[in-house]
Amino acid sequence: MGRCIRHACRYQQHGYTGTRPDGRGEYGVAMDKLRIFRLGQRTLTIIGWSVRVVASVLYIFFLVHVLAEAKGPAESIVLVVGLFGLFKVNALLMTPVTVAQRWYESFYPCPHRVFGGEIRGKCRACRSDRRRFLEMEALQKRKMEIYKLARETRRNALERAARVYFQRVENVRMLSPQNFEDLIADMFKKLGYSVTQTPYTNDQGRDAIALKGGKKFLIECKRYAEDQRVGRPEIQKFLGAMLGDKADGGFFVTTSRFTATAIECARGHNVELIGIDRLGELLSTVFPQESDKITIEAICRECADRVVFSWPNGPISLTCSKQHSVSLNVNLKDLKDAFNGNVVICAKCGNQMRVVSGRRGKFWGCTAYPQCRATQQI
Repeated sequence: MGRCIRHACRYQQHGYTGTRPDGRGEYGVAMDKLRIFRLGQRTLTIIGWSVRVVASVLYIFFLVHVLAEAKGPAESIVLVVGLFGLFKVNALLMTPVTVAQRWYESFYPCPHRVFGGEIRGKCRACRSDRRRFLEMEALQKRKMEIYKLARETRRNALERAARVYFQRVENVRMLSPQNFEDLIADMFKKLGYSVTQTPYTNDQGRDAIALKGGKKFLIECKRYAEDQRVGRPEIQKFLGAMLGDKADGGFFVTTSRFTATAIECARGHNVELIGIDRLGELLSTVFPQESDKITIEAICRECADRVVFSWPNGPISLTCSKQHSVSLNVNLKDLKDAFNGNVVICAKCGNQMRVVSGRRGKFWGCTAYPQCRATQQI
């Protein structure tokens, strides 16, 4: 009686139910079938190992007989070839046994008490579970594809919006000095110059070297506030850099204006002074903008539909063509980071991430915290 109860508990793990663990109820029938099944498994295993042992013994006797006949260098060759052949014979003999074992194990009962139900597809419930699993797997894969598309779309949209926003003369003062130098270098490239930027520090009085028509020009950039004008000392330092580099001319670009003494100092030295007004004209010519509005594209997380937002005065939440709500979380700092190339997008919610200082050091944290608690290592 105790033996039957132990077997019944084991089969109960496979979903077998009943009221008589005495060998004659549902437990008993399941126990008999599984006992026969496991007996077949053990038989195939014993047959496989018996075949390997018998074949190995016979092969070893044959190898010993050949070694007894071989003499000289042939003995070593026969030994090496013989050992290699021993492994090959074992592998060849085990192949049909392994195939038979796998075929037999494919009839193992599924959790719904059907023999061969899960592996051979004989159980309707297992087939239904498999279909649901494949549907969930496809849905999860589709969701990850949408998340990846949303991250790439947001990154590209922020970079485009940042370029449009900071190419406007009224916004260039928000750039860092390094970004301002990059913008001016791009502007002169659009004007037909071959521009090489100097290091951001220790630039020896020039931020870039421009070549055009076989002539050499120096470029100096100063991102000043509106009330901070460029004076005579800055121009004299720039003239000294031109003399040292033997340049044919120069461009002094600033986001403010020049004092009268600075203009007087530059006169007659082939130096073009580009203040905020002239800079605005050049930026408008080089980077023409089709519209005064800045648009940022976002992806719906439900259906991958594209929604276009107007920034910064437009609504922050819209609906896609399938009436799903799509929100946009972008501020000026996000555009600055995009212009600098420091955009990290959250893989969980698609918002931009920021640097957070924690107890174990700095890491990327989502700006949608606490709604999103995703993090990334720096």
